[in-house]
Amino acid sequence: MFLPGYNHIEKLEDTNLWTLYHARSIADNLDVMIQEFHYPFAGTFDTDKGISRNNRDERTTNGLIVPIRYETFQQKTVCIYPLFYGHSFEKRIEEQALSLKEFFSFALQLVRIIKNLHNLGWTTPDLHPANLYILEQENKLALLCANPVLIGEQIKHAIYSFDRVAYYAPEYTGRTDRALDRRTDLYSLGVIFYQMLTNALPFHVKERAQIIYSHLTALPEAPHRLNSEIPQVLSDMIVKLLAKMAEERYQSAEGLEADLEKCAIQFNKEGEVSNFQIGMFDSLKSYENVSIMYGREIEKNKLMNSYQEITQGGMKVVTIQGPSGIGKTELVNQFKEKLLQENAFYINGKFDQLKKNIPYVPIIQAFRLLIKQIISQGEQAVEKWKQLFHEKLAEQTNVITFLLPELEWITGKQQPLESLDSVQNHHRLLVTFHKFITAITDERPLIIFIDDIQWAD
Repeated sequence: MFLPGYNHIEKLEDTNLWTLYHARSIADNLDVMIQEFHYPFAGTFDTDKGISRNNRDERTTNGLIVPIRYETFQQKTVCIYPLFYGHSFEKRIEEQALSLKEFFSFALQLVRIIKNLHNLGWTTPDLHPANLYILEQENKLALLCANPVLIGEQIKHAIYSFDRVAYYAPEYTGRTDRALDRRTDLYSLGVIFYQMLTNALPFHVKERAQIIYSHLTALPEAPHRLNSEIPQVLSDMIVKLLAKMAEERYQSAEGLEADLEKCAIQFNKEGEVSNFQIGMFDSLKSYENVSIMYGREIEKNKLMNSYQEITQGGMKVVTIQGPSGIGKTELVNQFKEKLLQENAFYINGKFDQLKKNIPYVPIIQAFRLLIKQIISQGEQAVEKWKQLFHEKLAEQTNVITFLLPELEWITGKQQPLESLDSVQNHHRLLVTFHKFITAITDERPLIIFIDDIQWAD
């Protein structure tokens, strides 16, 4: 690896997602760690956001290791961390299931790390065993937190490798229209706890599409059924963490910590853990937009009937009208939940009052989601769609990639687009985009939801 401003660069560890190096920063003469993500996940950080410098200074006490800074070179963004020495927690739990004594020690450390992260106002897509290290000097866990996300924001760059999606909450899949909050991390924590105790993941599948489907629809086998030494109450806690609906999980890291502490104290004193009512110390944080709707069955049925029509090869335009705040968007979101069982693409975009000068904003937003859904289905599916787009679009593929550069993640790099006058450009785009949509709908039904159409340009 070569990175301007750094020398004595030495590779320490290589994973499916990233490579970790030790190096020396020339400017400040400090030893640092460099985390380089592999393509296509390099350069996907919001480098203008992140945990503040004051909060970074607390990293040694709260178990978070966050970047000192980000560096960009040759269209890649890498994370620069303070120097640390540690062993991979992922390798530790892959060797064998932890004993209950080890589990309680590490689990309490981990939930406290997440509690501290949440108290800073962040959630993280980095909650994965590969990003956990057992620090050598203290024998304590620490989390490499490369790309924290403000609580309530939607993640912009979900990484859809199998290794990563195995730990994703349903909200991370892009299929639920749920904002990320503290409970999103608690689901990922449940997956890690499950693996710590059983030496297995909750869902025994081998394809990305299957693991995403499982997160959305399947129930894991209770841990105590896989390992009889796991106390029933601890198994119940993990199943609660893995609930599909965020409202059914633990609502706070504090509530989970209280139950874990109770288990640990009992185990250390008596060598066993008796059953008790879990979640009694849980506190409901300020979660807005809880998705519950009543009395709209007629409208829901109309949407499903329209969907059934398009599955027969038709096309349908449905408009939903009414004043602001009556639940139009939520009606569509609940319709989308029903579509999870169907072999259909659902994508959505939104007109923005402040972006009227940018053409095709909601269309670009929607089809970016489509591209992510295709990528999440695995390498075979990506190759299939690559061939399909090549057959249907041929040399006109670059017309679409000019509008949607992310499509090159599927099609590969395209030639620069030939410049035409404005009328010809518009006509070429319309004709090619029609081919693009036809290529998709020949394979699967496509539902496009465009919100706030009153702000259309």
